[in-house]
Amino acid sequence: MPNKIVSSHYVRALQTAEHLVKQARKLDKSSDIELVVEEALGLAAPMKKFTDWLTQSFDELPDVTLIVSHEPNISRYLGYLLSSKTSVYNVKKGSLAIFTLESPTNAKLNAFVPPKLM
Repeated sequence: MPNKIVSSHYVRALQTAEHLVKQARKLDKSSDIELVVEEALGLAAPMKKFTDWLTQSFDELPDVTLIVSHEPNISRYLGYLLSSKTSVYNVKKGSLAIFTLESPTNAKLNAFVPPKLM
């Protein structure tokens, strides 16, 4: 169960994040999940804004944090975090990537679930 959901401020991402909060609370009535809106995840935000946000937030992020954003940003974020530094991931809308964030610049991909498998 996530402890925090960080979402882009764009309407569609925020609607998805709010839906996830509701579903988490249905599963666990005592859930105290936090929803945070972050402009660094927006479509118009440059990659540097995301990397700066992640560096500044890294020590404060709970162990289980969901990030809701957009394409092509998500592909770039994953590429950056998985050390390829390029957009090599073709993330489809509605996909789920589960990774362990080892540092603000490095992650380990644990699972990737495309929407057709959900």
